[in-house]
Amino acid sequence: MPARRFAFTMVEVLIVILIIGLLVAISVPAVNAVRRNARRTECLDRMRQLGRAVQTYEGSKNYYPGWRQWLRRQAPPGKVQVAWPVLLLPELDRRDVYDVFLGQTSAPTVPQIDIFICPADPDKRDSTQPWLSFVANAGMPDAQSGQANPPGTDFKANGIFHDQVAQPALRMNSRYIAQGDGLALTLLLSENLAAGQYHQWQNEFFTTMVFLVNPGQESLINGSENRAPSYVRARPSSLHDEGINVVFANGNGRFLSDKIDYRVYRELMTPRGNQARNPQNNASVPPYGKLTPQDLDL
Repeated sequence: MPARRFAFTMVEVLIVILIIGLLVAISVPAVNAVRRNARRTECLDRMRQLGRAVQTYEGSKNYYPGWRQWLRRQAPPGKVQVAWPVLLLPELDRRDVYDVFLGQTSAPTVPQIDIFICPADPDKRDSTQPWLSFVANAGMPDAQSGQANPPGTDFKANGIFHDQVAQPALRMNSRYIAQGDGLALTLLLSENLAAGQYHQWQNEFFTTMVFLVNPGQESLINGSENRAPSYVRARPSSLHDEGINVVFANGNGRFLSDKIDYRVYRELMTPRGNQARNPQNNASVPPYGKLTPQDLDL
């Protein structure tokens, strides 16, 4: 009696292929979601490290970095303007890059530094340029030529990182914030897709976020994916779904919904919201009122 042969029919093969296809279709989105969450978590971890570096700097100097300020140069003697990330380099174990600025006589050549890059931003992550994904709270845009105050003017209650080249005496410290709206309710750092390079100091929009009294669409949180740096895009933005990572002045980091009321964002930017004023015309900034956890947890 001849041996029986076992084989799959065409229908059975097609059913197996269909099942495999369905499993792949189900698993790929789940794997991608896990990867996105992992990148978002790593992004926030880097921001927390930056937040700790800011706290260490403020603890040793008794004031926060300016969004730009003078750095005394060693050889030849003199001083050079630098942006706030450069001031943190010694706290981030990158004294080697910091020393480049101490000895510079022209525009320095500096490397990309991982801690300044969000892993969820592939354009910057996969570049070799010294990009910055994280921006500091500079309050309102500084006054420009032809406005009520001299260029570079800002008010202390508007934000944390001020222009210490134009206003060297305008120094913020944690005590001022704690006695105002509180460290836990004042933003320190955020993400921004439209940030420039970490050593750029020519304009605040390269390395900071600001708030406006009457924002347009591009100035809202995640309001646009346009990545060209400008004042209207000096705001929080990311490639995460439905929000951005932020770090508060007390060092706490969290994910913040991009659906929060813009007035809540504005209030979170101001260390003392009831004293905030527009440097363009000296007008008071309308306060939001007392913030509650419900304002943030959307």
